Amino acid sequence: VKIDKDRENKKIERWTKICKEASEQSMRVTIPIITEVKELKDLQETLILYESPHRIKETLEMLVDLMPDRHICLARELTKKYEEYLHGTPKEILEIVDQIKGEMVIVIEGATIKEVKKDLIEGPLKEHMAYYQNQGIDEKEAMKLVAKDRGISKSIIYQELKRK
Repeated sequence: VKIDKDRENKKIERWTKICKEASEQSMRVTIPIITEVKELKDLQETLILYESPHRIKETLEMLVDLMPDRHICLARELTKKYEEYLHGTPKEILEIVDQIKGEMVIVIEGATIKEVKKDLIEGPLKEHMAYYQNQGIDEKEAMKLVAKDRGISKSIIYQELKRK
């Protein structure tokens, strides 16, 4: 089998960078500020956190508050003899975390469109409009999408926005 050295070197560089960033994250003294984690909550990409045993409980408690229904995988002792994977919600994993030791990686399912829109619908109208406009959608089209999400007419959205 012929191996492309350039391609192999790029993969090694990428994985080295990922490992270095994970290592730096594990050196933090405090858990992330709650506003930063709230921003991650709406990402549709899968999240990967590298966590040490003495901070895992705090991190899972934060996930229970912010992402209670999200599916997560807690991987323990990766690449070692006693490698282990636990699947479930943050609350389910939190119930058994006291029995687990070793370095851990948490893989968090990305947000679904439904979850992101739920937060938008319950939030202020201006933030809902900004969500669509930040995606490059013009104001008129954004109003249509907001009205559709909220189940009301576009004219009501227009009146509410122009009143403020």
